[in-house]
Order: sequence, then structure tokens, then C-alpha cells
Amino acid sequence: MVIVDEATNPFEVGVATELSGLPRPELGLARPLYELTLCAAAAGDGTQPVGLPAAFRTAPRGTGGGMRYLVRDRLLGIGEDYWIEDDHGRKAFLVDGKALRLRDTFELKDTQGRVLIDIRQKMFALRDTMVIERDGQPLATVRRKRLSLLRNHYRVSLVDDTELDVSGKILDREFAVEYDGELLAVISRRWLHIRETYGVDVVREDADPALLIAVTVCVIHLAERERESGANGAP
Repeated sequence: MVIVDEATNPFEVGVATELSGLPRPELGLARPLYELTLCAAAAGDGTQPVGLPAAFRTAPRGTGGGMRYLVRDRLLGIGEDYWIEDDHGRKAFLVDGKALRLRDTFELKDTQGRVLIDIRQKMFALRDTMVIERDGQPLATVRRKRLSLLRNHYRVSLVDDTELDVSGKILDREFAVEYDGELLAVISRRWLHIRETYGVDVVREDADPALLIAVTVCVIHLAERERESGANGAP
């Protein structure tokens, strides 16, 4: 049992959830090793999830819980078609390699081929900001959060003036995404045996997984560019 109050660190809750609260079909166990229950510190204290911004919501998937997606590292540079799968091996989203090669655009599509997210090549070169688009219109802007006590802390500004927070060990692929203090997703490679791959565990089933994956890709790209700039002595 994990007791959560307003002072609880969302990343730590995410780690606890990942360790003992998510299904592990790859282990082939007849029954789970652990059962996890998240509880508020007092009755009626934080038991209702916050409402997500309209720009970030998607239709409930009806799974009764979150979903894990397996994502190849450095997606912005693969140059070939790549399927992002869920933890059951089902195809979920297609990264269109042709769009990257011919139009310098990162496109994330659903299984019917509809473009859900795009990030244009000119945004790859920016050191501290990336813009995620949908239908040719800005959807979210990702940048490192200034004046933060955490070095690896990023802000995602949505078109409706709401914000998501991303914090943790970005370069280690161990971090969390939250909105208004509530955990939305945990990114980790700790339990994966596939090289150069990390998991995106979407905790809220009414959150937009395509946007969460795009946010993850952008944050990692920005963190790596900042590391490279520091290594090269850039200001």
C-alpha cells in the first residue's frame, strides 16, 4: 500500500507503480508477485483525478488502466518506418520514416495511417525549444524550465495555456510527466531487455498517449542537445 498526499513526489510514486503496480506479461507468471494500492492520506483527500486539458485528452481506451508503449531511442534520426508497440506486442503508432527522409518531418500515425503528431525538422536544430503540431497547428511547446532547483526539469505549454511538468533523470530515461501534481506517465528502461528502447507507461487512460510519446521524444532530444552543447563549451 502506498499512501499519497500533496507533498508526495510524483516521480517516486511512478517508480513504485512501475515496480509493483503494472502488469508484467513478459514474466509469464500465473499470478502477479505484488498487488499495489494507492491511497490518499485521508478520506476524500485527492481521491478524484484532476480534469485534463482538452488539448491533452483522448477518448478512454476502455482498458481499465494505463498502458505501456515500447519506444526506440533517438526516434528523430532513424529514417525508416518504425512501429511503436504496446507491452503485448500489438502495433500502436507508426513513425513514418519516409516523412523524415523526404519532408524533414517527424510524423506519428495511428494504425489506420492518420497523422496524429508532427514535429518539423527546423525544430530539431533548436537547442532549448521544440514545438509539437497537430493538423498543421501548434499543439504544445517543450522547453527546459528555468529557475528550477532541478536541472532536468522541463515545461510543456499547451495551446490552452495549461502546462505539464517533466522531471527526473532524462538522460538515463528515468523520468515522469505530470499535470497539476498528478502523475500522467513514467518513462523508464529499467525493466526492458531490448537495447536502445525505453518504456512509456501511461498512467491515466484518458490522457493522449501519442502526445505523451511526442513530449518524451522532445524532452530527450533537448536534454541530449544541452549535454552536447555543454561538452563543446557552448554558452
